[in-house]
Order: sequence, then structure tokens, then C-alpha cells
Amino acid sequence: LLVNKLQRRGYNLILTGSNARLLSRELGTALTGRYMQFQLLPLGLGEFLRSRELDTSDDLMGLPQHSGKILRACGTFLKNGGFPEVAIDGLHAGEYLGTLIDAILYKDITIRHNIRSPRLLTELCSYLLSNFAREFTYNSLKNALGANSRTTMENYFSYLQDAYLIFSLERYSFKIKETIRSPRKVYIVDNGLLSARARQATDDYGHLLENAVFLELVRQGNVPNQNLFYYHTKNNLEVDFLLLEDRKPQKLIQVAYGLDSSITEKREINALIKASQELRINDVQVVTWAAEDVIEIEKDNLTIEILPFWKFA
Repeated sequence: LLVNKLQRRGYNLILTGSNARLLSRELGTALTGRYMQFQLLPLGLGEFLRSRELDTSDDLMGLPQHSGKILRACGTFLKNGGFPEVAIDGLHAGEYLGTLIDAILYKDITIRHNIRSPRLLTELCSYLLSNFAREFTYNSLKNALGANSRTTMENYFSYLQDAYLIFSLERYSFKIKETIRSPRKVYIVDNGLLSARARQATDDYGHLLENAVFLELVRQGNVPNQNLFYYHTKNNLEVDFLLLEDRKPQKLIQVAYGLDSSITEKREINALIKASQELRINDVQVVTWAAEDVIEIEKDNLTIEILPFWKFA
């Protein structure tokens, strides 16, 4: 109400908050039609590289010494993430982000929602951080954590999502009922959080890269479960990301840390080919760690662009 009053007096105001529900529901009640909402994520790779004054122009990337420096910086970003206190100020990712997670769980969730079982909330957070970029159902979470109620898992998950710790991504289907019934995938708001709370060491670079690509797609303005989904083909091959335009499938993106193995390349490419046939999409892309290439599939009249993460971001 105070903000509304000041706005009517001609003031332009910027409000910040760490809880999506607070901004969208409670502020929206008093300020309907009088505010614009922006989602601010931790630094992306491009911002991280610029903060270190690292140039990714083509002429410099052709120099092995410089490209090696860029890839080393990308590796640091992939593991430590983009929170400015870590990426720029150099604070230890595990220590600082661990404290940050504790504060969010306590202030933004436990107190705000009067959580009766803070321990179960903490265990759910750790479980999700240890199983990021993977499919889940609320029943599978209930069984894994020994919870009594599926509804409790659903509520706790939504609290973690409102507090900007996690995202959920639905599987795309032409049938809404199938989308609702299908498992979702969970992504983390910053890769650095994984080193702070994951139950085991996070050396799965493929999933780290997938999480980073997801965050980059969100930074580019894509909205999860509105125009950003993942996809399973009819023979159960998975494509990591599907982008929609005007509610129609528009672009497929597969993430593969490396395509050194012929088995890996065949699996990832076959999933894209099958999905492009089912969805009638010709805009397909593979994001890798460092590889860059173009693959022509003549029999399917399909061109697959392969590009490194630093160029995608």
C-alpha cells in the first residue's frame, strides 16, 4: 500500500525479493497493472567471462593458448556457478553457498510457511541437488525420503521452487493429460549450489553442462513449461530441450558433454532425428563442451549444428 501511494505521487520504484510467491501474489494484489516483474538469475557464462575480461572473439579463439584459458574458465564456472560473491569476489563456493541455502531454507521457507518438519525439507533439498537434471515424480520423492504424504512432497517442492532454489520442467506432449501425468525434471538455479549441498561429489559433467544450458535458456527469456520443455520420442529416446513458438514446436536442443564415443554420438543424434521427424522440426542443435561441427543427415534432409557451450551462451 505504501508503494502504491508513492507511485501515485510520481515515484519510480524498484522492489527486490527472494520469493516468487511474495512478488507475484501479494504484491500483485495491491499493484495490479502498475508493475513489471523481472527474474534476475546469478551470472551467466558470458557475464562471468566478461567479469574476468576474457574475450571469445573468433580470431582469439583460434589461438590454442587463449582457447585453453577460456575452457579453464568455463570449467570453473561449470562447477562453482555464477553467484557474484563466488564468481567475482572469490569466496569459497561450498562454504558461502551452503550458508546461503541454510538461510533460504530457514527464513524464506520454514518460518514463512510454518514448516512442521524442517529436517524433511532439508533432506528433500539435498536429494534434489544430488539428482538434478533427472526425472522425478512426487511419489518417487515420497518413497525415496520415507515421507508419509505425497501432498507434503508436492508442497515442499513448490516452496523450494518459489524460493528460487530449483526449477521443474515438464515433458512435452500434444496431449495435455500426458504432460500432466509424465515425470518432470528438476534443475538447480546455480551449479555452485551443488558443491554446497549435494550428497556426493558432483563430477557428472554431462549433467552439470545440461543444468547450465537450461539456465542459459531461461536467461534468454524462455519460460519453463510455457515454451520450454523436454521431450521423449515414441520409442523413449530423450531430447533435453524443446522450444515452442506460438505454441508450436520450433527447436530441439540436445546436450552432450562430448561426442568422442561413436556410441554416444549415435544415441544423441538418433534421438534428435526421431524427435525432428515426430515434431516436424528442422531447427536442431547439439551443445557440447568444446566440439563444433555440422552434421548433414541427407536421407532426412536434416542439418544438425554442433556448437560449444561458450558459443551457445
